[in-house]
Amino acid sequence: MKASNTNSSCDGIKLDVLLFGEETSAEFHELQRHVETCPQCQDRLERTAADEGDWAEVRSVLRPDGDVVG
Repeated sequence: MKASNTNSSCDGIKLDVLLFGEETSAEFHELQRHVETCPQCQDRLERTAADEGDWAEVRSVLRPDGDVVG
């Protein structure tokens, strides 16, 4: 079962560490554990990683079976 966090507990979360940080760092692993249990930060991470146009492009090149077209 996923734990639920409030927005106030996520104010200081630096999601860019997950996108650009060192995967072996303690900070990366701490943030990774937090995001795994926090729907608000999962949404923020998705928006930070790419905008809706980027996600639409990804969807357009993937077939329903998940294989990349091209």
